[in-house]
Amino acid sequence: MCIVAWIPRAENYWVFSNRDDRPAKAHLSNLRKQDNSFIVLLNGGFENHIPKPPYRASRVEVLDTYFEFKDFNDFQLQFEFQGMEPFTLLVYQDHQLHQLVWTGKDIETDSLIKEKIQLWASATLYTSDQREGFFQQLLQTIEDHGLEKTNALEELFQSTFKYPGNSFGTLTLSTTHIELH
Repeated sequence: MCIVAWIPRAENYWVFSNRDDRPAKAHLSNLRKQDNSFIVLLNGGFENHIPKPPYRASRVEVLDTYFEFKDFNDFQLQFEFQGMEPFTLLVYQDHQLHQLVWTGKDIETDSLIKEKIQLWASATLYTSDQREGFFQQLLQTIEDHGLEKTNALEELFQSTFKYPGNSFGTLTLSTTHIELH
């Protein structure tokens, strides 16, 4: 599920997120916000994978339990990843931006540069070429319209980045825009 963009601005950060999933899962969110922190989960790690159920729990457990941990480091050390389907977790907490990728075998983490525009797309729905193309479209939209035009970025997410659907019934269910300081 998802395309997520991190956009730094002079006084804050914008996060845009499309939730791509089956309509039967419309009640589930892929994003959680608490105070000035947020987490968002994308299906898959670095590359698409072949599902191998049964899994010990849904990836939603990651979202539902993250804020029970002290911080990002505590989460990556204490959460039980084994038996979970691969995912990518983006975390903004304590003015730090992090990425955690669970490949199904290994955990890979990165501290990201929060002053840099970044874009992620679900490895289960989009190829690496599509993800690179989306990043170029995001940069072009920002160049054409500037960072002050939230409506141009919202339009990009609601039209160009809208998932068209597939044989499983997956489509874009919602677009979210939040501001963080």
